[in-house]
Amino acid sequence: MVQYDTIASLKDTASNLRADKAFGQNFLLDQGLCDDIASALQTSADVLEIGPGPGGLTRAILAQGKNVTALDIDPRMIAALQPLQAVYPERLSLLEANALKLDLKEYSSPVTLAGNLPFNIATKLLLGWLPQGKHIAEMLLMFQAEVAERILAQPNTKPYGRLSVLAQYLMQIQLHREIPATAFTPAPKVDEMVLHFIPHKEYNERLKLYPALDKILKLAFAARRKTLGKGLKGKIDQHLEILEMTEIDPKRRAEDLRIDEFIQLALVESENAHGSFCPSP
Repeated sequence: MVQYDTIASLKDTASNLRADKAFGQNFLLDQGLCDDIASALQTSADVLEIGPGPGGLTRAILAQGKNVTALDIDPRMIAALQPLQAVYPERLSLLEANALKLDLKEYSSPVTLAGNLPFNIATKLLLGWLPQGKHIAEMLLMFQAEVAERILAQPNTKPYGRLSVLAQYLMQIQLHREIPATAFTPAPKVDEMVLHFIPHKEYNERLKLYPALDKILKLAFAARRKTLGKGLKGKIDQHLEILEMTEIDPKRRAEDLRIDEFIQLALVESENAHGSFCPSP
């Protein structure tokens, strides 16, 4: 267990810190909530915590006996966690670095990614981690509600898009809990949601199609208000033949397609790009 009585309280640690909008910071200072969030972790993998802030989630994960590397671009947060590191020198490492430049191949075994992601780069971070799933044991991440809704979105809904398809294609995703904006300091404009990710069992096989799928998604959702027949025109060779071959009506829009239909489009487009697709005469 974390020896809370040997270090300053979470709120005392945060009292000397000011959240910086430039880093998209909002601090969660309710240790009970942090403990509940950490309870969603399912593996014993070492944890790479992104944006630890004053360390509420860090303490909760350490309480489980796991090894933690807390990564933050803000040197003030690294300094604030040094007293905690002094109590757990063998299990807590501090790393001042930019999470956007993180290369998970540097780690010898799959790691757990956890954290209250900076709101201004949360989507970019997730999109960077999705194709690195071979190096991920699980992810436990906090997002602003509107981003989490995009990740979980289903077809024929407004939030549904490229992020929804890519995340659900590669990961099994569960909503752990919602957190009201009032629980954070300073309070963001919207509530947050904690999502748990586990790479699909067929992750390595699915990753092979990822580039073609991402290409299709970018093109399709760039013109989401247009029908696929019009939106893909001039962007994909023989686009009408590809739609016909996958039995997708060109009058449909990207937001109408299920993930399995996007997969079929990506498969045929991949064959087309490699010259093995032969359109019907």
